[in-house]
Amino acid sequence: MDNISSSDTIISNLKSSVESIIFELEQIKSSSITIRDAEALEKLADLIAAIKLQEALNSNELEESEKNLAKSYPKKMKNTGHRAVTIRMLGGTAVTIVTAYYHQKSDLKKLKGRKGFYPRLLLLGIHDRCTPALCSRASLFATAACSLEEAQRLMNTLYGFCLDIKTIRMICRRFAMRARAAFKAGEIPLEAEFKGRQVVISMDGGRLRIRKNKKGHKTKKNRSRYRTDWREPKLIIVYVVGSDGQKDRKISPIMDASLDGPDAIFGMLLYYLKKLGVEAADKLLFISDGAKWIWERVAILIAGLGIQATQFLMALDFYHAVEHLTSIATQKKWKKKKANKWVNKQRKRLLKGKLDIFMKEIEAVCKGTKSKILRRERTFFKNHLPHMRYEEIKNGGLPIGSGAVESGIRRVVNMRLKGPGIFWQEEMADAMLLMRSYYKAGRWNMLKDMAFTGGLNVSECYL
Repeated sequence: MDNISSSDTIISNLKSSVESIIFELEQIKSSSITIRDAEALEKLADLIAAIKLQEALNSNELEESEKNLAKSYPKKMKNTGHRAVTIRMLGGTAVTIVTAYYHQKSDLKKLKGRKGFYPRLLLLGIHDRCTPALCSRASLFATAACSLEEAQRLMNTLYGFCLDIKTIRMICRRFAMRARAAFKAGEIPLEAEFKGRQVVISMDGGRLRIRKNKKGHKTKKNRSRYRTDWREPKLIIVYVVGSDGQKDRKISPIMDASLDGPDAIFGMLLYYLKKLGVEAADKLLFISDGAKWIWERVAILIAGLGIQATQFLMALDFYHAVEHLTSIATQKKWKKKKANKWVNKQRKRLLKGKLDIFMKEIEAVCKGTKSKILRRERTFFKNHLPHMRYEEIKNGGLPIGSGAVESGIRRVVNMRLKGPGIFWQEEMADAMLLMRSYYKAGRWNMLKDMAFTGGLNVSECYL
């Protein structure tokens, strides 16, 4: 069948289906419309969209972009002719369209198993045989819901059709992969939103379990044996605060998370900060708990931003510092009343900026001790003394606690990726961390744009 005539036939068939539905709807009185009639209206909208889609695929305007996209593939790709492809619309209607398929060789049997791609579909944002709206909506439901099964039920309730769990998982994984490809290529739609503002930066780690298959014999049911190791996903948050020290709700924060190591997460943070223009921020505060992997790399972050040390404040989370004071009081085995009195006194000294008196008290309490815990706590406060200028920070209208990032860990990781009997494949865990971070930060539409842009990077997404 000729390529043009085949696509014309499809358009003709779609138009016939549209006319048939319109005829049926015209026989119905507006006052007696039923649920089935409403479903027919939705199907009608899908079919009209399918006609427009096929017409767009046939247009000459995509020809140049199609060739450039094929050339961007690392290996030479050849147009093997047009193929019929079934596309799933947002409303659940499956429609067949015709478009060009590219592969390394015209003889596909010689390269069995290697994938080609449909350039014109990618240019229109169609991936995994689903429209952009369906990919985004399926990924959104999987991110917001407690499980993929719940996301499946939501789609069935709202749209009246079911996607297979494996399909939803694949859509989510590849949606996140395309968004991350845009991130790596520097194609992230961020403006210098934080320029001239008071900006707070924080990061922390959570916990989740990664499933890895074991080598060797399978079970009697032919299933792979596996182990579940704990891993620490790391989350970053960047947000704006007003003069009252409270988060500015008008500007959505930046949140991202990954299973990558400390160096990678700091590289990610530096990239976001440069994109947001924080080097021109009025004030910049980095606040976190006492994790060594964080504080060992802050100096590198400052150097990467190229800002003056006076513009950049560093703070140990005040409430984390109080926990260490409680640890000292516990080790001294004082009575509860004396311990509480001592902790509150040191707490007030920290808030009033009396750091010299505070440190002398810590030295006096821990002097001559054989306790490893007391010696460790003394070293902790010595190392973090420059990061406990809480009076100066509060007077500057900045927060002294890292509650924002701890809340982020709870909402992004604990409420979706962590729980009894919940294990993740590493690739899927990374995908969910990315999607959940953007969703909880109120930046889902930005992630959707990144997924579309990243989908045009065939060398990153289709190798």
